[in-house]
Amino acid sequence: MRWQCNRGGMTALQLDQPAGRYLSMREREDIAVWRGHISGREIARRLGRSPATISPELRRNTSTPRHGSYRATVAQAEADRRGRRPKTSKLAGHLPLQNYVTAKLAGSQHWSP
Repeated sequence: MRWQCNRGGMTALQLDQPAGRYLSMREREDIAVWRGHISGREIARRLGRSPATISPELRRNTSTPRHGSYRATVAQAEADRRGRRPKTSKLAGHLPLQNYVTAKLAGSQHWSP
């Protein structure tokens, strides 16, 4: 019960390794190496990714729109900056709701949200 109050009703998330949905640093390094030599579609094919994943990555992290430089370390730093937003959960940030849920969970009805 205490961990629910401390974390707003949520378990702690581990954000150490990116999930399959996100590009890894190794993939970003490959993109940086291949960027000037092959097309975005070919990069996507070699990485086993969709072109719809590679295209926004290049658009967001290339210095100039068409043939600018792509740096893996800068792209990774930007992805980390965008991904980790300090957000307070509704339960942790709203004391009346927290008290209501705590009372319901402690009750004899075995209520679960």
